[in-house]
Amino acid sequence: MIPAVPLATPVLATPVARRKFDDNDGLVDTPGDYVKAVREVAQEQRALLLEMNTRSAELLAGMGPELSKKLFDWIGPGEFERYPKGLSDDTHFNAYGVSRMCNLAVGEIESNVPPLAVWLKPHSTADINQAGAEK
Repeated sequence: MIPAVPLATPVLATPVARRKFDDNDGLVDTPGDYVKAVREVAQEQRALLLEMNTRSAELLAGMGPELSKKLFDWIGPGEFERYPKGLSDDTHFNAYGVSRMCNLAVGEIESNVPPLAVWLKPHSTADINQAGAEK
């Protein structure tokens, strides 16, 4: 039986972290006040919140400056004709990075939006961790 769900439930998400590290390899908070504003609106409106900023920052910080490049559009010189000099993009995720952000979003939905979580395909944390280990 499908559980009853309201017709519409607002769900807000904080922005994901960008890949920017300081001289001590600490992650720099780049979205700044935007994250705070989303949290405040969620609280004021009693909306559900996916804490993507915190989760993605934890992931990036755990990976560190070099390994975290694997999540973003970092392309070596000559690797693609379109980018003969290469590309160093710390904002836009590649397919692997998108899949990792999706995994984080799924975890947030499972924890914070149970009526929506019932529609997700069951998975295990081991599956998600293994997918990340393969890269």
